[in-house]
Amino acid sequence: MLKDVERQWRQMTAAHTTVHCSVLQHLITDKMLITGSFLRNISYESKAMVASRRALPSAL
Repeated sequence: MLKDVERQWRQMTAAHTTVHCSVLQHLITDKMLITGSFLRNISYESKAMVASRRALPSAL
């Protein structure tokens, strides 16, 4: 009886760990995609700011 319960519990925890790992992987890849696009936006904005700063003195 006890051995059976232990075996079931081991199977459940093993399955749970696998699910947990795949969920974590999804979260990590989502985070990386979000961070990647965020960093790209920042670099675009900083380039635009540099360009506008260069244009300002010549306009004045």
